[in-house]
Amino acid sequence: MRQLAVIRSTSDDASPAGRAGRRRTGALLIGVLALVASAVVGCSSGGDGSDGGGATDQAPDPAASADISAEAIEQLGYASTGWATLHGDPANRKYQADATAAAAYDSSSALADTSVLAAPSSGTDGQLYVTTGLPEGSANLHAFDRDGDLLWESEPWAGDDGVDPCALLNTPVVDDDGDLYVSDCDQLWSYTADGDVAWVLDLPAPPADSPYADNPLQPNSFLTAALVGGDRVAGITLYGQVVVVDRETGELAAEVLDLPSVPSARAEDPPLPPGALGNGEVDPQIIDVVWQVAFGGSVVSANTPAASADGRLFVVAGADDPTTGVVYGLDVGDDAVDIAFETPVGVGSGCSPTLSPDEGELYTCDAAGTLYALGTDDGEVHWKVDDAEAEAGSVAVGPDGTIYLLVRNGTYRAYEDDGTLRWDADFSTLDDPLPDNADVGPKVLIGAGNPTVIDGGDRLIAALNRGYQYEIAGRTPNVPVLAELVELDATTGEALQTLTPLDNPTEGIIHVDPDGTIVSSQGAITTSSLASLSPMIDPLLTDGLTVIPPGGGLQIFRPT
Repeated sequence: MRQLAVIRSTSDDASPAGRAGRRRTGALLIGVLALVASAVVGCSSGGDGSDGGGATDQAPDPAASADISAEAIEQLGYASTGWATLHGDPANRKYQADATAAAAYDSSSALADTSVLAAPSSGTDGQLYVTTGLPEGSANLHAFDRDGDLLWESEPWAGDDGVDPCALLNTPVVDDDGDLYVSDCDQLWSYTADGDVAWVLDLPAPPADSPYADNPLQPNSFLTAALVGGDRVAGITLYGQVVVVDRETGELAAEVLDLPSVPSARAEDPPLPPGALGNGEVDPQIIDVVWQVAFGGSVVSANTPAASADGRLFVVAGADDPTTGVVYGLDVGDDAVDIAFETPVGVGSGCSPTLSPDEGELYTCDAAGTLYALGTDDGEVHWKVDDAEAEAGSVAVGPDGTIYLLVRNGTYRAYEDDGTLRWDADFSTLDDPLPDNADVGPKVLIGAGNPTVIDGGDRLIAALNRGYQYEIAGRTPNVPVLAELVELDATTGEALQTLTPLDNPTEGIIHVDPDGTIVSSQGAITTSSLASLSPMIDPLLTDGLTVIPPGGGLQIFRPT
């Protein structure tokens, strides 16, 4: 078996033996960037599902769906904290059954002026674990309480010591003992809930001809690990190596599998803006990496795998040529990973797969915005919607099987589990705080990040950017001047209320805990990319409005 280097802690509490005594025997990431869009609010109809049958004849039973979800969390070894991984649960559904929206919130914040792209996870004692991408000499794994006070953080990184800036692409995954797992550019780290390092594993090197061969960091991180049962943690690197590790020892638990894929072509549209993340929000060495991952360019896989209760992993990756994509079903055996199926899809791997409530289907999208439904047993395409305009990130799925997605250059849209359009979101019921301004351009309302399903499947929490479409140099970027969280009726798509303003736009997943606490991760990609327009636009704005300045960090909203 191929061996990779493992470094273990010598402290008693963090040793494999100590962890075994505590352990019971027996999924960019980023729905980012409407910033260079050219469409004002108002989305075209999605149309009916096409290309095949296979959809269920009746809606899933929510009670049965809850049982399957609980079984997956227990079988795979996730913590039952309500949000133990990037998308909330191993199926990537972004569903918090018991949470309800509040009439008012107390707000706190952390990591000001720092890019936070991946949603934090919840620890077994209520901690929030979050990653950053800061330069050498800084910590990049942090634990906060619900008031935004720092509990602990990783040691400042230098070389192989400490968590390096590629951690920004990961949410720490929390297991049923409260331990957490997070990768950086070239290592997988295991920490205890108290912040002790249990072990460190060197990840496979990227290909010698990777687009970042000259980058000293040699980025080849996971985009969030997954627990696969049997006390194992797994992940797929940016360049398609499937790594399975024993959670106790940090040793490889299976032969590393190289997916038969090549990196996608470099994402050039939109181009990387000169000022993006250029204000110290991240280490400059990973700015281009973050941009390419956000658009699924230059890498084999730019998404977080979903895991079913039996431990099968599902991941989107490049194919054997850079112009197409593939959805893989991967079976993690005792000492090897086998490819159960590989289904061709469109190019672009930035959309993490999401499983249906009964785990019979998975949903994903491609760079063209096509929405796909595939069978999880054999990878057969049950249906697809070519004009769904699905944005990269990951769809959310409610307990009745309804699929909710962020719309490219628009807001939000819902589909039935047979691919039939249910609704386009309606925000006309909310007060519009922006005045018309012909000097700047038409008003736009843009969804920001993937929605989260709450309240037994009856409601959604979603993020919005309000702003103007400004024409400059042949482009028409959507320039945000206000950002907010809103509540939607999941059945009709009607906006019910504005929950709270945001300091900076959300650019990913909206973390919601069972008690209704909301955590907004703010990546500062949009605001830093558009900061150069402020001197031109701010003098034209009225009513005290300005282009939202670069920021970033976490905002924590606790119901009052």
